[in-house]
Amino acid sequence: MSFPPSGDPAEPAGPTEAERPAEADGLVDPAGQEPQQVARPGQPGAGDAAETGDEVAGGGPAGEAEHTTQVMVPPGTAPDSTPEHPALDRTRAFPPAGDAARPLETPPTPAPASAAASTPAARLTPPSAFGSVRARWLILFGVVGTLLLFVAGAVVALFDNVDAVGSELFAALFYVPMVAWALFVQWRNKVRLKLLFARPRIGTYWWVVLGMVLALLVFSLGASMVTAALFPDYVAGAEIDIGSNAVALALTIAVVPPVVEELIFRGLLLERWAVKWRLGTAVVVQAVFFGILHVDPIGAGVFGVALALMYLRTRTLWVPIVMHAANNGIVLVAVLFGGEAAQDSSPPATAGEALGQIVVGLVVMAVAAPFIVLFIRRNWPGPDTLTPYEEAELGAGALPPVRLGRVDVGGRQYRATCVPQGLVVSEDRAGRVPRWAIRYTDVTYMAVTPDWRHMLLMGGGGQLTMDFPQSGERARTRAMHALAQRVTAGSGTTAAWWR
Repeated sequence: MSFPPSGDPAEPAGPTEAERPAEADGLVDPAGQEPQQVARPGQPGAGDAAETGDEVAGGGPAGEAEHTTQVMVPPGTAPDSTPEHPALDRTRAFPPAGDAARPLETPPTPAPASAAASTPAARLTPPSAFGSVRARWLILFGVVGTLLLFVAGAVVALFDNVDAVGSELFAALFYVPMVAWALFVQWRNKVRLKLLFARPRIGTYWWVVLGMVLALLVFSLGASMVTAALFPDYVAGAEIDIGSNAVALALTIAVVPPVVEELIFRGLLLERWAVKWRLGTAVVVQAVFFGILHVDPIGAGVFGVALALMYLRTRTLWVPIVMHAANNGIVLVAVLFGGEAAQDSSPPATAGEALGQIVVGLVVMAVAAPFIVLFIRRNWPGPDTLTPYEEAELGAGALPPVRLGRVDVGGRQYRATCVPQGLVVSEDRAGRVPRWAIRYTDVTYMAVTPDWRHMLLMGGGGQLTMDFPQSGERARTRAMHALAQRVTAGSGTTAAWWR
Protein backbone atom coordinates (compact mmCIF):
# COMPACT_ATOMS: atom_id res chain seq x y z
CA MET A 1 0.00 0.00 0.00
CA SER A 2 0.99 3.60 -0.56
CA PHE A 3 -0.88 4.74 2.55
CA PRO A 4 -0.04 4.45 6.23
CA PRO A 5 -2.01 1.70 7.93
CA SER A 6 -5.55 2.57 8.90
CA GLY A 7 -6.40 3.49 12.45
CA ASP A 8 -5.14 6.27 14.66
CA PRO A 9 -1.33 6.08 14.64
CA ALA A 10 0.82 7.93 17.10
CA GLU A 11 1.45 11.49 16.12
CA PRO A 12 5.05 11.71 14.87
CA ALA A 13 7.08 14.85 15.15
CA GLY A 14 5.87 17.56 12.80
CA PRO A 15 7.78 18.51 9.69
CA THR A 16 10.57 20.98 9.79
CA GLU A 17 10.11 24.46 8.44
CA ALA A 18 11.70 23.37 5.17
CA GLU A 19 9.42 20.33 4.89
CA ARG A 20 6.23 22.03 5.93
CA PRO A 21 3.91 22.77 2.95
CA ALA A 22 2.62 26.25 2.38
CA GLU A 23 -0.81 27.12 3.70
CA ALA A 24 -3.67 27.06 1.22
CA ASP A 25 -4.30 30.80 1.47
CA GLY A 26 -0.65 31.75 1.03
CA LEU A 27 0.78 29.20 -1.40
CA VAL A 28 3.20 30.65 -3.93
CA ASP A 29 5.50 29.19 -6.50
CA PRO A 30 9.29 28.91 -5.99
CA ALA A 31 9.83 32.32 -7.55
CA GLY A 32 7.54 33.88 -4.97
CA GLN A 33 4.88 34.77 -7.54
CA GLU A 34 1.36 33.62 -8.07
CA PRO A 35 1.00 30.79 -10.64
CA GLN A 36 -0.07 31.90 -14.05
CA GLN A 37 -3.14 30.47 -15.70
CA VAL A 38 -2.75 29.59 -19.33
CA ALA A 39 -5.13 28.00 -21.79
CA ARG A 40 -3.60 24.87 -23.21
CA PRO A 41 -4.10 24.48 -26.96
CA GLY A 42 -5.05 21.14 -28.40
CA GLN A 43 -7.87 20.47 -25.97
CA PRO A 44 -11.56 20.10 -26.87
CA GLY A 45 -12.81 23.47 -27.95
CA ALA A 46 -9.34 24.45 -29.19
CA GLY A 47 -9.49 22.48 -32.41
CA ASP A 48 -8.27 19.06 -31.31
CA ALA A 49 -10.22 16.10 -29.98
CA ALA A 50 -9.02 14.59 -26.74
CA GLU A 51 -9.29 10.92 -26.00
CA THR A 52 -8.84 10.51 -22.28
CA GLY A 53 -11.57 7.92 -21.89
CA ASP A 54 -11.75 4.47 -23.45
CA GLU A 55 -8.46 4.75 -25.27
CA VAL A 56 -6.79 4.79 -21.87
CA ALA A 57 -9.27 3.67 -19.30
CA GLY A 58 -12.25 2.32 -21.16
CA GLY A 59 -14.49 5.16 -22.43
CA GLY A 60 -15.32 6.05 -25.98
CA PRO A 61 -13.57 8.24 -28.51
CA ALA A 62 -13.51 11.89 -27.73
CA GLY A 63 -16.12 14.26 -28.91
CA GLU A 64 -15.72 17.97 -29.38
CA ALA A 65 -16.78 20.20 -26.55
CA GLU A 66 -16.57 23.89 -25.88
CA HIS A 67 -14.06 23.71 -23.07
CA THR A 68 -10.50 24.77 -22.46
CA THR A 69 -8.43 22.93 -19.87
CA GLN A 70 -6.80 25.28 -17.37
CA VAL A 71 -3.16 24.40 -16.78
CA MET A 72 -1.17 26.03 -14.02
CA VAL A 73 2.39 26.86 -15.01
CA PRO A 74 4.71 28.72 -12.62
CA PRO A 75 6.44 31.73 -14.20
CA GLY A 76 9.63 30.86 -15.98
CA THR A 77 8.74 27.18 -16.33
CA ALA A 78 8.82 25.87 -19.87
CA PRO A 79 6.02 23.39 -20.49
CA ASP A 80 6.95 19.96 -21.76
CA SER A 81 6.11 19.88 -25.45
CA THR A 82 6.25 16.10 -25.85
CA PRO A 83 2.68 14.80 -25.65
CA GLU A 84 2.28 11.49 -23.79
CA HIS A 85 -1.42 11.74 -23.07
CA PRO A 86 -3.86 14.30 -24.52
CA ALA A 87 -4.52 15.80 -21.07
CA LEU A 88 -0.92 15.59 -19.87
CA ASP A 89 1.14 17.42 -22.46
CA ARG A 90 2.06 20.18 -20.00
CA THR A 91 4.25 19.74 -16.97
CA ARG A 92 2.12 21.78 -14.54
CA ALA A 93 -1.59 21.27 -14.09
CA PHE A 94 -2.35 22.07 -10.45
CA PRO A 95 -5.00 24.70 -9.71
CA PRO A 96 -3.64 27.87 -8.13
CA ALA A 97 -3.58 28.32 -4.39
CA GLY A 98 -7.05 28.94 -3.02
CA ASP A 99 -8.76 27.46 -6.11
CA ALA A 100 -10.64 24.39 -4.88
CA ALA A 101 -8.14 24.08 -2.04
CA ARG A 102 -9.00 23.19 1.51
CA PRO A 103 -7.25 25.18 4.30
CA LEU A 104 -5.17 23.05 6.62
CA GLU A 105 -6.36 23.05 10.22
CA THR A 106 -3.02 21.52 11.25
CA PRO A 107 -0.04 20.83 9.00
CA PRO A 108 0.12 17.31 7.57
CA THR A 109 2.55 15.12 9.46
CA PRO A 110 4.82 12.56 7.83
CA ALA A 111 3.46 9.04 7.94
CA PRO A 112 5.45 5.80 8.18
CA ALA A 113 7.03 4.60 4.94
CA SER A 114 4.57 2.57 2.89
CA ALA A 115 5.09 -0.92 1.57
CA ALA A 116 4.71 0.25 -2.00
CA ALA A 117 7.59 2.66 -1.63
CA SER A 118 9.92 -0.20 -0.76
CA THR A 119 8.71 -2.45 -3.57
CA PRO A 120 10.79 -1.75 -6.67
CA ALA A 121 8.69 -4.13 -8.76
CA ALA A 122 5.71 -1.72 -8.70
CA ARG A 123 5.81 0.30 -11.91
CA LEU A 124 3.50 2.38 -14.07
CA THR A 125 2.40 0.70 -17.27
CA PRO A 126 0.04 1.37 -20.17
CA PRO A 127 -3.19 -0.62 -20.34
CA SER A 128 -3.16 -4.16 -21.68
CA ALA A 129 -4.14 -4.93 -25.26
CA PHE A 130 -7.77 -5.05 -24.10
CA GLY A 131 -7.70 -1.26 -23.71
CA SER A 132 -8.52 -0.94 -27.42
CA VAL A 133 -11.06 -3.80 -27.63
CA ARG A 134 -14.68 -2.83 -28.30
CA ALA A 135 -17.20 -5.26 -26.81
CA ARG A 136 -20.00 -3.72 -28.88
CA TRP A 137 -18.62 -5.50 -31.93
CA LEU A 138 -19.78 -8.80 -30.41
CA ILE A 139 -23.39 -7.69 -30.86
CA LEU A 140 -22.81 -7.02 -34.56
CA PHE A 141 -21.11 -10.38 -35.05
CA GLY A 142 -23.94 -12.10 -33.18
CA VAL A 143 -26.77 -10.50 -35.16
CA VAL A 144 -25.18 -10.96 -38.57
CA GLY A 145 -24.01 -14.50 -37.79
CA THR A 146 -27.41 -15.57 -36.49
CA LEU A 147 -29.19 -14.25 -39.59
CA LEU A 148 -26.77 -16.07 -41.86
CA LEU A 149 -27.21 -19.32 -39.94
CA PHE A 150 -30.99 -19.12 -40.11
CA VAL A 151 -30.82 -18.55 -43.86
CA ALA A 152 -28.40 -21.45 -44.29
CA GLY A 153 -30.62 -23.69 -42.17
CA ALA A 154 -33.70 -22.80 -44.20
CA VAL A 155 -31.87 -23.56 -47.44
CA VAL A 156 -30.67 -26.96 -46.18
CA ALA A 157 -34.15 -27.86 -44.94
CA LEU A 158 -35.65 -26.83 -48.27
CA PHE A 159 -33.41 -29.06 -50.40
CA ASP A 160 -32.87 -32.04 -48.09
CA ASN A 161 -36.24 -32.01 -46.34
CA VAL A 162 -34.43 -31.92 -42.97
CA ASP A 163 -35.27 -29.58 -40.15
CA ALA A 164 -31.69 -28.36 -39.75
CA VAL A 165 -32.70 -25.31 -37.74
CA GLY A 166 -34.21 -27.45 -35.01
CA SER A 167 -31.41 -30.03 -34.72
CA GLU A 168 -29.06 -30.03 -31.73
CA LEU A 169 -25.99 -30.13 -33.92
CA PHE A 170 -27.05 -27.13 -35.96
CA ALA A 171 -27.72 -25.21 -32.73
CA ALA A 172 -24.02 -25.47 -31.90
CA LEU A 173 -23.25 -23.41 -35.00
CA PHE A 174 -24.69 -20.37 -33.23
CA TYR A 175 -21.41 -20.24 -31.33
CA VAL A 176 -19.58 -19.60 -34.60
CA PRO A 177 -20.20 -15.78 -34.48
CA MET A 178 -18.68 -15.69 -30.97
CA VAL A 179 -15.59 -17.53 -32.14
CA ALA A 180 -15.38 -15.23 -35.15
CA TRP A 181 -15.43 -12.18 -32.84
CA ALA A 182 -12.69 -13.69 -30.69
CA LEU A 183 -10.50 -14.22 -33.74
CA PHE A 184 -11.31 -10.68 -34.88
CA VAL A 185 -10.15 -9.31 -31.51
CA GLN A 186 -6.96 -11.33 -31.77
CA TRP A 187 -6.24 -9.97 -35.25
CA ARG A 188 -7.36 -6.35 -34.87
CA ASN A 189 -6.32 -5.62 -31.27
CA LYS A 190 -3.27 -7.90 -31.12
CA VAL A 191 -4.71 -9.79 -28.15
CA ARG A 192 -2.80 -13.00 -27.51
CA LEU A 193 -5.53 -15.52 -26.75
CA LYS A 194 -3.01 -18.14 -25.67
CA LEU A 195 -2.26 -16.07 -22.55
CA LEU A 196 -5.78 -16.84 -21.35
CA PHE A 197 -5.07 -20.58 -21.46
CA ALA A 198 -2.10 -20.97 -19.16
CA ARG A 199 -1.30 -24.40 -17.80
CA PRO A 200 -3.19 -24.97 -14.52
CA ARG A 201 -0.82 -25.17 -11.56
CA ILE A 202 -3.17 -25.40 -8.60
CA GLY A 203 -2.18 -28.68 -6.95
CA THR A 204 -4.65 -29.79 -4.29
CA TYR A 205 -6.90 -26.81 -5.06
CA TRP A 206 -8.67 -29.18 -7.44
CA TRP A 207 -10.60 -30.38 -4.37
CA VAL A 208 -11.98 -26.86 -3.97
CA VAL A 209 -12.85 -26.88 -7.66
CA LEU A 210 -14.77 -30.15 -7.23
CA GLY A 211 -16.59 -28.81 -4.19
CA MET A 212 -17.61 -25.66 -6.05
CA VAL A 213 -18.93 -27.75 -8.96
CA LEU A 214 -21.25 -29.59 -6.57
CA ALA A 215 -22.31 -26.43 -4.71
CA LEU A 216 -23.08 -24.57 -7.93
CA LEU A 217 -24.97 -27.56 -9.31
CA VAL A 218 -27.20 -27.72 -6.22
CA PHE A 219 -27.75 -23.95 -6.26
CA SER A 220 -28.66 -24.03 -9.97
CA LEU A 221 -31.10 -26.88 -9.33
CA GLY A 222 -32.94 -24.85 -6.71
CA ALA A 223 -32.87 -21.70 -8.86
CA SER A 224 -34.27 -23.60 -11.85
CA MET A 225 -37.17 -24.84 -9.68
CA VAL A 226 -38.01 -21.27 -8.75
CA THR A 227 -37.76 -20.12 -12.38
CA ALA A 228 -39.93 -23.03 -13.59
CA ALA A 229 -42.62 -22.18 -11.05
CA LEU A 230 -42.67 -18.52 -12.05
CA PHE A 231 -42.17 -18.88 -15.84
CA PRO A 232 -43.15 -22.45 -16.84
CA ASP A 233 -43.65 -21.74 -20.54
CA TYR A 234 -40.23 -20.08 -20.80
CA VAL A 235 -38.48 -23.06 -19.19
CA ALA A 236 -40.40 -25.62 -21.26
CA GLY A 237 -38.93 -24.19 -24.46
CA ALA A 238 -35.40 -25.08 -23.37
CA GLU A 239 -35.83 -28.82 -22.80
CA ILE A 240 -33.18 -31.19 -24.16
CA ASP A 241 -34.28 -33.44 -27.04
CA ILE A 242 -33.39 -36.85 -25.62
CA GLY A 243 -34.19 -38.43 -28.97
CA SER A 244 -31.11 -36.85 -30.58
CA ASN A 245 -27.80 -38.62 -31.04
CA ALA A 246 -25.93 -38.91 -27.72
CA VAL A 247 -22.61 -37.86 -29.26
CA ALA A 248 -24.19 -34.79 -30.83
CA LEU A 249 -25.78 -33.89 -27.49
CA ALA A 250 -22.43 -34.26 -25.71
CA LEU A 251 -20.74 -31.96 -28.21
CA THR A 252 -23.46 -29.32 -28.16
CA ILE A 253 -23.98 -29.30 -24.39
CA ALA A 254 -20.83 -30.46 -22.58
CA VAL A 255 -18.01 -29.53 -25.00
CA VAL A 256 -18.68 -26.57 -27.31
CA PRO A 257 -20.64 -24.27 -24.93
CA PRO A 258 -18.15 -24.51 -22.02
CA VAL A 259 -15.15 -23.71 -24.23
CA VAL A 260 -16.75 -20.88 -26.21
CA GLU A 261 -18.70 -19.28 -23.36
CA GLU A 262 -15.72 -19.27 -21.02
CA LEU A 263 -13.54 -17.73 -23.73
CA ILE A 264 -16.09 -14.99 -24.39
CA PHE A 265 -17.45 -14.17 -20.93
CA ARG A 266 -14.69 -15.04 -18.46
CA GLY A 267 -11.97 -14.36 -20.99
CA LEU A 268 -12.57 -11.53 -23.44
CA LEU A 269 -15.46 -9.64 -21.82
CA LEU A 270 -14.09 -9.85 -18.28
CA GLU A 271 -10.65 -8.68 -19.39
CA ARG A 272 -12.10 -5.88 -21.50
CA TRP A 273 -14.47 -4.54 -18.85
CA ALA A 274 -11.78 -4.80 -16.17
CA VAL A 275 -9.81 -2.25 -18.20
CA LYS A 276 -12.85 -0.11 -18.90
CA TRP A 277 -14.25 -0.11 -15.35
CA ARG A 278 -13.00 -1.94 -12.25
CA LEU A 279 -12.29 -5.64 -11.95
CA GLY A 280 -15.10 -6.21 -9.45
CA THR A 281 -17.55 -4.39 -11.72
CA ALA A 282 -16.42 -6.51 -14.67
CA VAL A 283 -17.06 -9.70 -12.69
CA VAL A 284 -20.64 -8.66 -11.97
CA VAL A 285 -21.49 -7.27 -15.43
CA GLN A 286 -20.25 -10.29 -17.37
CA ALA A 287 -22.21 -12.56 -15.00
CA VAL A 288 -25.40 -10.54 -15.57
CA PHE A 289 -25.12 -10.91 -19.34
CA PHE A 290 -24.24 -14.58 -18.95
CA GLY A 291 -27.36 -15.12 -16.85
CA ILE A 292 -29.63 -13.25 -19.25
CA LEU A 293 -28.61 -15.56 -22.10
CA HIS A 294 -29.57 -18.69 -20.15
CA VAL A 295 -32.93 -20.17 -19.26
CA ASP A 296 -32.16 -19.86 -15.53
CA PRO A 297 -30.83 -16.31 -15.10
CA ILE A 298 -30.39 -16.49 -11.31
CA GLY A 299 -28.48 -19.75 -11.23
CA ALA A 300 -26.49 -18.90 -14.35
CA GLY A 301 -25.64 -15.44 -12.99
CA VAL A 302 -24.22 -16.84 -9.74
CA PHE A 303 -22.47 -19.50 -11.80
CA GLY A 304 -20.89 -16.75 -13.89
CA VAL A 305 -19.61 -14.88 -10.81
CA ALA A 306 -18.09 -18.04 -9.31
CA LEU A 307 -16.37 -19.05 -12.54
CA ALA A 308 -14.99 -15.55 -13.03
CA LEU A 309 -13.46 -15.63 -9.55
CA MET A 310 -12.10 -19.10 -10.22
CA TYR A 311 -10.44 -17.75 -13.36
CA LEU A 312 -8.86 -14.95 -11.33
CA ARG A 313 -7.81 -17.39 -8.61
CA THR A 314 -6.24 -20.03 -10.88
CA ARG A 315 -5.00 -17.58 -13.59
CA THR A 316 -6.24 -19.76 -16.45
CA LEU A 317 -9.47 -20.42 -18.35
CA TRP A 318 -8.96 -24.19 -18.29
CA VAL A 319 -10.32 -24.52 -14.74
CA PRO A 320 -13.60 -22.67 -15.46
CA ILE A 321 -13.94 -24.68 -18.66
CA VAL A 322 -13.60 -27.95 -16.72
CA MET A 323 -16.15 -26.76 -14.14
CA HIS A 324 -18.59 -25.64 -16.83
CA ALA A 325 -18.22 -28.90 -18.75
CA ALA A 326 -18.70 -30.95 -15.58
CA ASN A 327 -21.86 -29.04 -14.68
CA ASN A 328 -23.38 -29.44 -18.13
CA GLY A 329 -22.24 -33.06 -18.37
CA ILE A 330 -23.89 -34.02 -15.08
CA VAL A 331 -27.15 -32.42 -16.21
CA LEU A 332 -26.97 -34.21 -19.57
CA VAL A 333 -26.35 -37.62 -17.97
CA ALA A 334 -29.25 -37.07 -15.57
CA VAL A 335 -31.58 -36.21 -18.46
CA LEU A 336 -30.46 -39.13 -20.63
CA PHE A 337 -30.89 -41.70 -17.85
CA GLY A 338 -33.90 -40.09 -16.19
CA GLY A 339 -35.86 -39.58 -19.38
CA GLU A 340 -38.72 -37.12 -19.62
CA ALA A 341 -39.25 -37.20 -15.86
CA ALA A 342 -35.80 -35.65 -15.30
CA GLN A 343 -36.83 -32.46 -17.07
CA ASP A 344 -40.54 -32.35 -16.43
CA SER A 345 -41.44 -28.68 -16.60
CA SER A 346 -45.20 -28.92 -16.61
CA PRO A 347 -46.68 -25.82 -14.99
CA PRO A 348 -48.09 -26.10 -11.45
CA ALA A 349 -51.81 -26.77 -11.49
CA THR A 350 -52.62 -24.37 -8.68
CA ALA A 351 -51.10 -21.35 -7.00
CA GLY A 352 -50.47 -23.49 -3.93
CA GLU A 353 -48.36 -25.93 -5.93
CA ALA A 354 -46.40 -23.07 -7.46
CA LEU A 355 -45.76 -21.60 -4.01
CA GLY A 356 -44.66 -24.97 -2.68
CA GLN A 357 -42.25 -25.42 -5.59
CA ILE A 358 -40.79 -21.98 -4.96
CA VAL A 359 -40.28 -22.75 -1.27
CA VAL A 360 -38.54 -26.04 -2.05
CA GLY A 361 -36.33 -24.29 -4.60
CA LEU A 362 -35.35 -21.61 -2.09
CA VAL A 363 -34.51 -24.25 0.51
CA VAL A 364 -32.27 -26.08 -1.97
CA MET A 365 -30.56 -22.80 -2.86
CA ALA A 366 -30.06 -22.03 0.83
CA VAL A 367 -28.21 -25.33 1.31
CA ALA A 368 -25.55 -24.41 -1.24
CA ALA A 369 -25.50 -20.63 -0.69
CA PRO A 370 -23.12 -20.57 2.36
CA PHE A 371 -20.38 -22.38 0.45
CA ILE A 372 -20.75 -20.09 -2.56
CA VAL A 373 -20.80 -16.94 -0.43
CA LEU A 374 -17.69 -18.08 1.45
CA PHE A 375 -15.88 -18.72 -1.84
CA ILE A 376 -16.87 -15.32 -3.22
CA ARG A 377 -15.78 -13.48 -0.05
CA ARG A 378 -12.39 -15.19 -0.01
CA ASN A 379 -11.68 -14.64 -3.69
CA TRP A 380 -13.21 -11.24 -4.46
CA PRO A 381 -10.57 -9.12 -6.23
CA GLY A 382 -8.89 -6.37 -4.26
CA PRO A 383 -7.69 -2.96 -5.49
CA ASP A 384 -4.30 -4.36 -6.50
CA THR A 385 -5.56 -7.47 -8.30
CA LEU A 386 -4.41 -7.76 -11.89
CA THR A 387 -6.31 -9.91 -14.34
CA PRO A 388 -4.46 -13.01 -15.58
CA TYR A 389 -3.92 -11.38 -18.96
CA GLU A 390 -2.58 -8.15 -17.45
CA GLU A 391 -0.17 -10.11 -15.27
CA ALA A 392 1.03 -12.21 -18.21
CA GLU A 393 1.43 -9.23 -20.55
CA LEU A 394 2.52 -6.41 -18.22
CA GLY A 395 4.15 -8.24 -15.31
CA ALA A 396 3.21 -8.94 -11.70
CA GLY A 397 4.10 -5.44 -10.43
CA ALA A 398 2.23 -3.51 -13.13
CA LEU A 399 0.14 -0.44 -12.28
CA PRO A 400 -2.10 0.00 -15.34
CA PRO A 401 -4.62 2.85 -15.77
CA VAL A 402 -7.63 2.76 -13.47
CA ARG A 403 -10.77 4.82 -12.94
CA LEU A 404 -11.19 6.24 -9.45
CA GLY A 405 -14.82 7.27 -9.87
CA ARG A 406 -16.43 10.41 -8.45
CA VAL A 407 -14.49 13.09 -6.61
CA ASP A 408 -15.58 16.47 -5.27
CA VAL A 409 -13.32 19.47 -5.83
CA GLY A 410 -14.39 22.85 -4.47
CA GLY A 411 -17.99 21.69 -4.05
CA ARG A 412 -18.30 20.45 -7.64
CA GLN A 413 -18.39 16.84 -8.75
CA TYR A 414 -15.85 15.44 -11.21
CA ARG A 415 -14.55 12.10 -12.44
CA ALA A 416 -10.97 11.04 -11.72
CA THR A 417 -8.88 8.64 -13.79
CA CYS A 418 -5.33 7.41 -13.32
CA VAL A 419 -3.65 7.24 -16.74
CA PRO A 420 -0.09 5.97 -17.33
CA GLN A 421 1.54 9.39 -16.78
CA GLY A 422 -0.71 11.04 -14.23
CA LEU A 423 -4.11 11.90 -12.75
CA VAL A 424 -6.84 13.34 -14.97
CA VAL A 425 -9.83 15.02 -13.27
CA SER A 426 -12.63 15.46 -15.81
CA GLU A 427 -16.06 16.99 -15.92
CA ASP A 428 -17.60 13.97 -17.63
CA ARG A 429 -17.57 10.21 -17.07
CA ALA A 430 -15.71 9.43 -20.31
CA GLY A 431 -12.91 11.89 -19.57
CA ARG A 432 -13.47 13.94 -22.72
CA VAL A 433 -13.51 17.26 -20.86
CA PRO A 434 -10.46 17.23 -18.58
CA ARG A 435 -10.38 19.96 -15.92
CA TRP A 436 -7.01 19.19 -14.33
CA ALA A 437 -4.20 16.92 -15.46
CA ILE A 438 -1.44 16.27 -12.96
CA ARG A 439 1.69 14.27 -13.66
CA TYR A 440 2.74 11.86 -10.95
CA THR A 441 6.26 13.25 -11.17
CA ASP A 442 4.98 16.76 -10.28
CA VAL A 443 3.54 15.67 -6.93
CA THR A 444 5.87 16.69 -4.10
CA TYR A 445 3.49 16.21 -1.18
CA MET A 446 0.54 13.87 -0.65
CA ALA A 447 -1.69 13.62 2.42
CA VAL A 448 -4.87 11.78 3.37
CA THR A 449 -7.28 12.22 6.27
CA PRO A 450 -7.69 9.29 8.69
CA ASP A 451 -11.37 8.91 7.74
CA TRP A 452 -10.32 8.27 4.12
CA ARG A 453 -12.52 11.06 2.77
CA HIS A 454 -10.10 13.79 1.72
CA MET A 455 -6.81 13.73 -0.17
CA LEU A 456 -4.35 16.55 -0.77
CA LEU A 457 -1.82 16.71 -3.61
CA MET A 458 0.77 19.51 -3.70
CA GLY A 459 3.41 20.50 -6.20
CA GLY A 460 3.99 22.50 -9.34
CA GLY A 461 3.15 25.79 -7.63
CA GLY A 462 -0.33 24.72 -6.55
CA GLN A 463 -2.40 22.17 -4.71
CA LEU A 464 -5.49 20.07 -5.32
CA THR A 465 -7.84 18.79 -2.64
CA MET A 466 -10.22 15.99 -3.55
CA ASP A 467 -13.13 14.73 -1.46
CA PHE A 468 -14.17 11.14 -2.12
CA PRO A 469 -17.97 10.98 -1.69
CA GLN A 470 -18.32 7.19 -1.81
CA SER A 471 -20.47 6.00 1.07
CA GLY A 472 -18.39 2.94 1.95
CA GLU A 473 -14.93 3.20 3.48
CA ARG A 474 -13.79 0.24 1.39
CA ALA A 475 -14.61 2.07 -1.84
CA ARG A 476 -12.89 5.27 -0.68
CA THR A 477 -9.82 3.39 0.50
CA ARG A 478 -9.60 1.50 -2.78
CA ALA A 479 -9.67 4.68 -4.85
CA MET A 480 -7.16 6.54 -2.67
CA HIS A 481 -4.91 3.52 -2.51
CA ALA A 482 -4.83 3.18 -6.29
CA LEU A 483 -3.92 6.84 -6.76
CA ALA A 484 -1.29 6.84 -4.00
CA GLN A 485 0.32 3.71 -5.41
CA ARG A 486 0.83 5.40 -8.74
CA VAL A 487 2.07 8.66 -7.24
CA THR A 488 4.61 6.72 -5.17
CA ALA A 489 5.74 4.72 -8.19
CA GLY A 490 6.02 7.84 -10.36
CA SER A 491 7.62 10.32 -7.98
CA GLY A 492 8.64 8.44 -4.87
CA THR A 493 6.32 10.62 -2.77
CA THR A 494 4.57 8.72 0.01
CA ALA A 495 1.42 9.70 1.86
CA ALA A 496 1.21 11.67 5.11
CA TRP A 497 -1.62 11.91 7.61
CA TRP A 498 -3.67 15.03 7.11
CA ARG A 499 -5.21 16.08 10.42
